[in-house]
Amino acid sequence: MPIPYRLNPMGKNEKKYFELIVKPGILTSSMTYGFTPYWNRGGYCSVDWGDGSWEDAVTSRTKLNHTYAEAGTYTVKIKAECYYIIFGASSILYDCSENWDFLGSLIGSSGASQIFDTCSNLVHTFKSLPSTLLYGYCMFRACNKADFIFEKLPDGLVNGGHMFNGCSKSTLPLTSLPEGLTNGAGMFDGCSNATLPLTKLPEGLTNCSSMFYGCSNAQLPLTNLPGGLTNGKNMFCLCKTAKFSFVSLPDGLTNGSSMFDSCRKAELPLTSLPNALTNGDNMFSGCGNAQLPLTSLPEGLTTARGMFYVCLKAEIKLTKLPSGVTDCYRMFYGCTNAEINLDTLVANAPEEGWTALTNISYMFSNCPKVTGSRSAFLAKCPNVTDITDAFLGTNTTE
Repeated sequence: MPIPYRLNPMGKNEKKYFELIVKPGILTSSMTYGFTPYWNRGGYCSVDWGDGSWEDAVTSRTKLNHTYAEAGTYTVKIKAECYYIIFGASSILYDCSENWDFLGSLIGSSGASQIFDTCSNLVHTFKSLPSTLLYGYCMFRACNKADFIFEKLPDGLVNGGHMFNGCSKSTLPLTSLPEGLTNGAGMFDGCSNATLPLTKLPEGLTNCSSMFYGCSNAQLPLTNLPGGLTNGKNMFCLCKTAKFSFVSLPDGLTNGSSMFDSCRKAELPLTSLPNALTNGDNMFSGCGNAQLPLTSLPEGLTTARGMFYVCLKAEIKLTKLPSGVTDCYRMFYGCTNAEINLDTLVANAPEEGWTALTNISYMFSNCPKVTGSRSAFLAKCPNVTDITDAFLGTNTTE
C-alpha cells in the first residue's frame, strides 16, 4: 500500500512522533545509524533523519541505515505501523521520547521484545511503558547506562524474561509486578543498583530462574513466593541485602539450585523444604545468617552439592538423608551450628544404603557438632569414590 504520509516535511504536530536524539561520532568513528522495523500486510515506516533527509520504508525486515555527513546531534523522528522494531545500535549514544503510540502496534506476539536489546549507550526521558504492552522479553537487556525509574509496569505484561537484564545503573523502585506475569526468568538479572521494594510476586509466575540474580542492593521484602513456582534456579543469588523471612517454599519447586546463594542477610526460618525438590546444589550456600531449623530433606532430592555451604548459624538437626541422593560434595561444609549424628542417619538409611551416592568429599568438614561413627556411615555408602576430608573438623569416631 502507498505510504499514507511523510514525516518530513510536515510542518506541524512535530511532537507526535517517536523521537531519538542521536549523537553519532561521539563514541565511535562511524557516523552510520540504523534500525529495523517489522510488519505484516499494510505496514510502513517513515523516518526523518534530522539532517534534512527522510526515508520511507515499504519492505518489512529491511534495516534502515543512514550515514551523516558530519558528527553532531540529530533528532530522528519515526512513525510506523509495525508489530516489532529493533534499535540495536550499541555504539551510538541516544536519548528517546516515550511517544510509544507512534511506533505502531507493539502489543502483539513479539511486542516490544528486544526493542532496545544491547543498546549499551541508551539514555532516556520516558517514565512509562506502552500501556498495552504484553511482551517485554529482552526489551532493555544490557542497557547498562540507563537509569530506569519505573514505579509501575503495564498491567497486561505477561513475559518479562530478561527485560532489564544487565541494567546495572537502574534503580527500579517497583513496588509490584503485573498480576498476569508468568515468565520472570532473568528479568532483573544483574540490576545491582535496583532497590526493588516488592512485597509480593504474581501468583502465576512459574519460571523465576535468575530473576533477581546479582541484585545486591534489592530490598525485596517478600513474605511468600508464587504457589506455582517450579524453577527457582539462581532466583535470588547474590541478593546480599535482602532478609528473606520465608517460613515455607512453594510445594511444586523442583529446581532450587543456587536459589539463595550468597544471600548473607537472609533469615530463612524454614522448617521443611518442598517434597518436589530434586536439585539443591548451592541452594543456601553462603547464607551465613540463615536459621534453617531443618530435621529432614525431601526424599526426591538427588543432588546437594554445597547445599548448606558455610551456613554458619543454620540450626540443622538432620535425622535422615534422601535415599537417592547422588552428590553431597561440601553439603554441610562450615555449618558450625548443625547437629547431625551419623549413627541416626545410618539407622534411618535404606536397607541397601545410599547406593546412588558417589561423592561425599568435604560433606561434613568443619562441622564440630557432627558426631557418630564414620565407619558405620561409610558402610552405607557402597559406591562412594571420593571421601576427601569428609569428616575433617568433626567430633565423629572411627
